[in-house]
Amino acid sequence: MTLRVSNNDRSAYVQAVSLRDRDHAAEHCYYIFDLSDVPKENRIAALDGARTDWPGEIVSELTQVGDVEFFADPLSLERQLDKIVPPAQAALQR
Repeated sequence: MTLRVSNNDRSAYVQAVSLRDRDHAAEHCYYIFDLSDVPKENRIAALDGARTDWPGEIVSELTQVGDVEFFADPLSLERQLDKIVPPAQAALQR
């Protein structure tokens, strides 16, 4: 399942990729993103675990179809989402 995060007219699409069956999960993510009409810069493959949990070949393949972030570094994922979909600005109050 791909999650859409949006704010006004900006959207990011996040595909979670599990370590449980990583080859199949990565292949599924690649297939979905490769067929997508969504601009590459609006796609995020969010991989379970840390970079060290994933073979370099899989990470490299996924970077061809979107940005790759890791759940072990949630701040990195949050920063990438904020770049694509800036948070709503709080109204200034007097």
